Amino acid sequence: MAASAHGDLAVARMRGLGFWTTTLRRCSILWASATFVWSFLRYGTFMKSVQFHNDGVPAIIQTQERLLDALLAKSVPVKMLCGGRGLCATCHVYIDKGADCLTPQTEREKLTLSMLTGAQSNSRLACQSKVLKDGLIVSLPRGLYVESFSDIEKLIGKRTTTPILHPVSGRVLIQENKIITRSAIGELRGVDFDVQQLNLNKS
Repeated sequence: MAASAHGDLAVARMRGLGFWTTTLRRCSILWASATFVWSFLRYGTFMKSVQFHNDGVPAIIQTQERLLDALLAKSVPVKMLCGGRGLCATCHVYIDKGADCLTPQTEREKLTLSMLTGAQSNSRLACQSKVLKDGLIVSLPRGLYVESFSDIEKLIGKRTTTPILHPVSGRVLIQENKIITRSAIGELRGVDFDVQQLNLNKS
């Protein structure tokens, strides 16, 4: 009887072990399936990659998100002086490849680009461009946008490592590799940095 009881206990333990083994296996399969689905959603149909020139790691954003969101995901210091309304030059980019991966230009974007000094045929405003497909390669204009005359005054005595750009028109205010002097910025004192006034003119 004792031997029979021990045998029954052993069988029960084996069955219990088998139950937990099967349960753990099923949990592993469910976890793997969930991970696959998450990865598909994260990087598949609903996600798009944006490659930036001279950067090996693409930005991953959702389909229909703005190209601006890809810039922010890569920690590009975009000033967004107009608040992302397509009224300034501070998110101006060049589309090196994949122009058809973006939504078409709006009339507002076309108007703003027509005023930009550095605009080219492949220019877009990142705040007005939504990403539809993979395959984008984007480059940024060389230069530092300033928000006000006081921003330039803070640079007196320093040598520019990149061109200083106007935030609305994108024109070069101070060339690269120039020492910023008081007399030089004195010539810029009458430059209009009023984006709000531009907003009123375009609204």
